[in-house]
This record gives sequence, structure tokens and C-alpha cells, in this order.
Amino acid sequence: MQLKSLRELDKLVAEQIFDWCDFWENTSSSGYYYLMGYPPQEQAMGIDGERQEVWNYSSDIVAAWSITEKFYSANISKLSNGTEFEAYLVTTDGKTNIDGHAKAKTVEVALCLAALEAKGIEVELE
Repeated sequence: MQLKSLRELDKLVAEQIFDWCDFWENTSSSGYYYLMGYPPQEQAMGIDGERQEVWNYSSDIVAAWSITEKFYSANISKLSNGTEFEAYLVTTDGKTNIDGHAKAKTVEVALCLAALEAKGIEVELE
């Protein structure tokens, strides 16, 4: 899957890893890009639930770190070339381990890509 922006990556992580749905996107007159959606707890409320802004998983370390909580093992390292990070995440389906592995220029993007790979989704950023 080819993605054009980090916000597209954020949306895919929100949907596939955190079960968000019903996204709404808009750009304000000042140029701020809004990406809103329903997280699982709001979905349960039905029509009265309110959309919330999707976290910047690909650029905010706190948001990216929340990805690791969805896995039982996480290993992150800075590669010896000094310009890339590697993320390795492991989860299970109850019988076998399912892992995701990715390299990227930032820890945040590496975590996003590894999590999606563990879900069987291969992503390339333009």
C-alpha cells in the first residue's frame, strides 16, 4: 500500500491498530489539517458519540509509544549507521507469534510500520 503523507499513516494506524472508524478530514483556513474519527469507546455511544482528533502516531513519541501497548513484546534500536531506527513488535493469535519488523528514519514511523506489518499490511511512504 502506497501512502502519500504521515497523516495517512496515522489514519491507517488508528483504523487497523486501535479500531477507530468513520473518519472526517478537513483543512482550516489557517492551513491546519484536521483528522477526526471515532475511537472504540465513542463508537459504543452510537449517534451521540463525538469524533476526536486522531493522534499523530507517526510524529509524536507519546502517541507512537501507545502502539507498543498493543503488543506483548517490543524491541526498538538505533542502527549503527546512525540514521535509522528499527522496530520489532510481537503479538499472538493464541497459538502462534505474529511479528512486525520495520526500519525508518524515526522511531515513530518505524513503530507504525512494524505494527501494520504485524497486521499483514505492507506500507510504503512516498
